[in-house]
Amino acid sequence: MTTDTLLKSKKEVTASPNDWESGLVMEIKDAAKEVTRVTQVPWKMILGRRRYEDVAVARMILWCIMRNRGYGYSRIGRASGRDHACIMHANKVIPQRYGHREWAVMTSWIDELEEQPEFTVIVKGEK
Repeated sequence: MTTDTLLKSKKEVTASPNDWESGLVMEIKDAAKEVTRVTQVPWKMILGRRRYEDVAVARMILWCIMRNRGYGYSRIGRASGRDHACIMHANKVIPQRYGHREWAVMTSWIDELEEQPEFTVIVKGEK
C-alpha cells in the first residue's frame, strides 16, 4: 500500500496532493476512529467499500461530521474515494433519518472530543 492511498480495494483510491497538504485525509482517518468509538464499527470498515447497513450508516455519519467541519462535498468525496453526490446524499439522509433530536444526541460526543488536547474539532453553526 502506498503512502498516498487511503484504502485499498479492487479500485485503488488516491487522494489529491492538496488533500494531503491540508491534512484532510488524516483528519478523516482520525474522525473515523472516533466514529468507531460511538458506533462500534471498525474504522477500516468505515473507510472501506462494504455496504452493510451498519457500516454504511457509520460512513454517512463520518461524512456529515466532515461536512460540518467545513469541508466541501467534492473534497470529502475525493479523499474518501466516493462521488460528491454520495456525500450530499448522506448529509440529507442522516439528519432526516434520525430527526434533529436524535441527531443532536448522536453527535453530542463532538463536544467531548473538543476537550481532548490531541483532537481539534471545528463545527459550523446551524443553518
